[in-house]
Amino acid sequence: MAVTRPVPALVWPGKTRRCCRIVRPLLLREYHGHPPAIPAESLSANDAATTATRVLGPLLPNLLVRADNRLLLSSLLHGSLRRVIDARGGIRLAYMDPPFAVGADFTMPVAQEGRINAVAYSDIWPGGLTDFLNMMHERLLLLRELLAPDGSLFLHCDHRTAPHLRLLLDEVFGPERFLGDIVWHYTGGGRARRWFSRKHDRILHYARSPSWVFNPDAVRVPYKATSAYAKSGITSRAGKRYLPDPRGTPVDDVWDIPMINPLSFERGGYPTQKPESLLERIILAASEPGDLVADFFCGSGTTAAVAERLGRRWIVCDQAPLAVQATAKRLGSMPGSAPFILASLEDKLSHYQKTTKSASPILSQAFAHQAHPPAFTHRARLKHNDIAYDLSDIRISLGRGEKGIYLKLESFKVTLRERLVPEYPVLSGSGSVCRDTSSDLLCATGQDRRADSPHPVARHRACVRDLRALPAATSNSAYPAELSAPSPKAAPSSSDGKLSHYPLFNSDWLAWLDGWSIGLAPGPDFAYPGCRADFLYNRVIWQTRRGRDKAISLTSPELVLPGKAPYSENTLVVALSDIFGNESRLAVPL
Repeated sequence: MAVTRPVPALVWPGKTRRCCRIVRPLLLREYHGHPPAIPAESLSANDAATTATRVLGPLLPNLLVRADNRLLLSSLLHGSLRRVIDARGGIRLAYMDPPFAVGADFTMPVAQEGRINAVAYSDIWPGGLTDFLNMMHERLLLLRELLAPDGSLFLHCDHRTAPHLRLLLDEVFGPERFLGDIVWHYTGGGRARRWFSRKHDRILHYARSPSWVFNPDAVRVPYKATSAYAKSGITSRAGKRYLPDPRGTPVDDVWDIPMINPLSFERGGYPTQKPESLLERIILAASEPGDLVADFFCGSGTTAAVAERLGRRWIVCDQAPLAVQATAKRLGSMPGSAPFILASLEDKLSHYQKTTKSASPILSQAFAHQAHPPAFTHRARLKHNDIAYDLSDIRISLGRGEKGIYLKLESFKVTLRERLVPEYPVLSGSGSVCRDTSSDLLCATGQDRRADSPHPVARHRACVRDLRALPAATSNSAYPAELSAPSPKAAPSSSDGKLSHYPLFNSDWLAWLDGWSIGLAPGPDFAYPGCRADFLYNRVIWQTRRGRDKAISLTSPELVLPGKAPYSENTLVVALSDIFGNESRLAVPL
């Protein structure tokens, strides 16, 4: 009888196997591409009677979701959308490129020729490695249940967390499901003086079950030029002749793939962007055309772009506005790409419903024709400041051409509201505050009493005005204090800070614009289980984005709309994307 031996497990304070079970509907916001034609025989009698309804079932389009991946994984696993994923055969391949627990914010240039940097994502963990492992543990448990029976996971990490994640994956998947530890070797950058230069990442490969998809012949590489075997083959002692394979040699687990060249057209400016050749090898080896590929830390959107090019379906997610913006822009620039939906998870009332205090039909929300259009309040994280600003007075003119109508974006107004206190967790009890002279900010240490985060919270930034209550200090100094959540109302105005040093805040409105689009509302009326349409759900019919050596067009081409062209009973949705990844949408009734 076989003896079951216990598996070594990683232990840390606060470890638990409890997983999130929250289910939130998927909120459909924008449909990119042309809706597929649904054969009449695929519709039920009730559906056929309603010509506007398309029941797609397993034909769920590709999804780009702006959400916390923990909540999305839970909603996909426990919600009704699970039926759609299972109908697609489950997630055949999952690639995860999480933060590496570096302890820093990663920024990217957004304006003024790189002089203004916004925080793309934060890799700071107040509880250190404990918080990082808690985050990864829960997401791996949820993801394992979403994988197809023959699915696999590729987890990208580096020397900081690879040993811990290897033990964590052994615990979640089982050590017998470990398939390989891939070394991605690259060159470039500086050289270390006190240790060997760290020029590789690690990709841990695990399978869901004893059977998994693997296509080694799809990723063969050419033989080395100096290989004698490649030139003429070899003959064994027994006289058997071995000839080289014309497709090349199989790939081993050390991959020499260069980083993206700074001048390459592929580089989009998002930090830690991975090369397409790396994801191409993974997707070709571990999936088939038509399979569902997922990436819940999508970043710059490399997984979605490569999966789209290789004929795979995909679901990608990120909660950073700049990541979702970079992915949408990248996918929108791919010619002939399949339709995809930009979505989010329903949380509270959308901004547009809160603005109008009503869920009335979209045709009645004539934002562009109101005497006082609403102001869209957004937030952004800069390298040294958190800011809030209003985008208002959007001026759009509607014209008629020979074949259709056109829209012209004339201007909008941006008003800097205040220097923000970042969204603090609720702090209680005794702690300390510390003057951080390196950033001229206030830091606090205490206990977070939120139910879902019992771990210590450290170094939360506060506004500059709070420093005036502390004794003068020439270096970082700590003082005992009773900790409480600062009120945003107490934040100083922008004139008290250093925001005026940025030319952007006094420049023309066009400097804030990253692109804009025009969509036809309402969007395609699809019946997706676990999904509902956003208040301004629309199908994008034209868009323009800022790009390398590419200016934004402020006037759309002539648009021929369905109905009695050029004017019909339709509503256009204009979406403005600013340089910080925030979006403002308004309806233009015709």
